[in-house]
Amino acid sequence: MQKKWVALICSTCILASAAFVVPQQSFVNAARLTNDIIMPTSIPETQVNVECERSSAPVAKFAVDKETYHIGETITYTNLSYDPDSESVFLSWTGKQEAFFEAGTHEVSLVATDKNGNVSEAYTKEIKVTDRVMFTEFEYGVYFAKAGSFIKASDSIFNSQLLQIPESAYKTTYDTTRKLLVSDSPENIRTSGILYEDHINGKVRLYANHVNKSGGNIQLAILATNNGSAPVTLVTNNVGEALPSQNAMLLGSEAAIDFLLHDEITEEFVVQPGETIIYRQFPTLFPEYGINAIVDVEATGQLQMTFAADTEASTNMLSLSKLAYEGHVRGTFEASAIHRELNMSKMGTKKLQRLVIGDGIADSFVNGYDVQRNVATKLSGNYGVVYDITIHNPHNMAVLLMARGGTFKGAFKVNGQFVRVPISGVLAPMDGFVSLGQTSKKDKKLTIEFIPPAGSSFPLQLVFYPLDNRIDQMK
Repeated sequence: MQKKWVALICSTCILASAAFVVPQQSFVNAARLTNDIIMPTSIPETQVNVECERSSAPVAKFAVDKETYHIGETITYTNLSYDPDSESVFLSWTGKQEAFFEAGTHEVSLVATDKNGNVSEAYTKEIKVTDRVMFTEFEYGVYFAKAGSFIKASDSIFNSQLLQIPESAYKTTYDTTRKLLVSDSPENIRTSGILYEDHINGKVRLYANHVNKSGGNIQLAILATNNGSAPVTLVTNNVGEALPSQNAMLLGSEAAIDFLLHDEITEEFVVQPGETIIYRQFPTLFPEYGINAIVDVEATGQLQMTFAADTEASTNMLSLSKLAYEGHVRGTFEASAIHRELNMSKMGTKKLQRLVIGDGIADSFVNGYDVQRNVATKLSGNYGVVYDITIHNPHNMAVLLMARGGTFKGAFKVNGQFVRVPISGVLAPMDGFVSLGQTSKKDKKLTIEFIPPAGSSFPLQLVFYPLDNRIDQMK
């Protein structure tokens, strides 16, 4: 019987022509490709002996756009690495920086690794930097950082003079059309009881921030009671919530983001005369877990709203004792939003300016009344209040945020786009800035929406940093 040689070729190995011999007659479905080479559609497994060669190592290469750079000048790196087997590669850089801030020669190396673990030889270039300064390290961060990026406070002179920067002139109005009920004391729930209770009528924001310290599971609920003679409709307008967590800063940040999303909600309750309903019941809180909730409602008549905690949520919570005040914020406050307008052209577009948030002096705390203690109170930190800031004629500037009172984790809505502060983790006090973005002389205004997140500390400093003509040269 005459025998033919058959060669099979794949992308990573060759089924060597001498590795096996197959009788032509054994292939029922076969196609003749040449006079002597046949590609079968099926091969009996017992007649095939395949040996693949090990894949090749990738090759690392890169190029830069110039021979010599100045201090603070952006370097453009172009990756030229490849893999002989056409596999994807993972790149590992050493010494790579967007810009260098010391004169001299700096080595940058690149190593490539393919999916099989084959590693290339290191490819190294020397980056030469002159002593001419285009940007200091701090300036580079201000001019080039994307929104949400952290900028190290490396300019000691700027840092020391931060509080001497003049404060921006602005006009403030308080939105008193929606009152604010805050239940945050006792913040740590150690026993069942009523946390806070007051009456509402019309538009109201309900704010709850509590941690389970009871040692067992508890349930937190908001009850609505109609003590009147006519039905009252209770409509939910907006909700910001986070699932229970042991991380207080995460709770506050995510609830604030959820609220600022302004997702459409269609939720309505009718409370009959003499009736009590569980308006909102939160997930069971395990020991050491907390909850943060921000809820906008509107009632067509008077309702008694009760924040309560017990081992099981029910209307029987109304009979629980009222828990004592323990120092955190609690009460009914006269405003739930602060509108602030700034006009940069009136202050001078080339001057550093700052805006303070949450210090109780430059930014006053909202006044309120704690009906359970029968005392006037202030909303320290303005938690639960939405800040709506409009900056007219911003020109070329960067907007920077620094935490001053303690660690911070939250988000700002800048021109309708969310900016997490910081992108991950927390922002340590006076450690550096987070960029909220930049404006240009073409922009007529900049809008910032923000709600102080529970768990974070205040005050904050918003710094408006003017950008000189170097910004135009970058475009």
